[in-house]
Amino acid sequence: MIIGIDVGSILVKAIMLDESINNTIVYKTVAKSAGDPEYIIKNLINDIAQNLKLKKRDLNIGITGRNSENLDVYHKFSEMNSLAAAINTLHRNTQIIVDIGGFTNKIIKVDDNGRISDYLVNNICSSGSGVFLSLICKSLDINISQIDEYAFQSKNPLQISSQCSIFAETEVIYLMNEGKNLEDIVAGACRSISGRLMPLILKVGLDSINQIVLTGGLGKSEFIKKDLENQLKSQITTPKLDPLFVCAYGCALSLLNDSQEGLN
Repeated sequence: MIIGIDVGSILVKAIMLDESINNTIVYKTVAKSAGDPEYIIKNLINDIAQNLKLKKRDLNIGITGRNSENLDVYHKFSEMNSLAAAINTLHRNTQIIVDIGGFTNKIIKVDDNGRISDYLVNNICSSGSGVFLSLICKSLDINISQIDEYAFQSKNPLQISSQCSIFAETEVIYLMNEGKNLEDIVAGACRSISGRLMPLILKVGLDSINQIVLTGGLGKSEFIKKDLENQLKSQITTPKLDPLFVCAYGCALSLLNDSQEGLN
């Protein structure tokens, strides 16, 4: 069994492939990423082994993600290469991967062979990432899973001008106190995210035949996808796999490829 684990800033995502049935995904799970990442990973692996009645020695494990960098456990793979490996398998003709993570956004350009030709990552500020929207949803007392439900009802999306997540949260509170429409605030927050992504995408470079895929937790948002499509005038694909697990899946594929090369 092959397990890929994406140790993100907010969540740890794990996915398992069964080599005996054509590398089919047989299990996936997620846990909050807080405190000791190594401890969380070990607990996650213990849970997987117990739930599937497997022996840990039979598990081949790879890790990737923002919080895996300082860990000296298992086989390590870069986020960029993991995302590229996953999308090259799921959507072979993709040229640009837009990954909206908890704290960072990554724009990855790949060539016809699925190799990375260019990439950009936003700066250390979490503006335009998952935590940005999480803080705003907390202020609005709604769940982040409800953003599309509210945003698509908006008739007049409000501009969220603050680039800092904390200041944006304060700005949202002021808008609420002014009696602004909840749906318009949510739509404005989503548009703020797509607005932060646009300069990165354009800097990597687009052409008329680009196929773009969204990954990461906010890759699930249909509203953000539609807003980006309107600005880019280009169709965007949602992965066949849950966008949250794409990086973990790519990590598992990378580990599988390394294992097969080691046997040759």
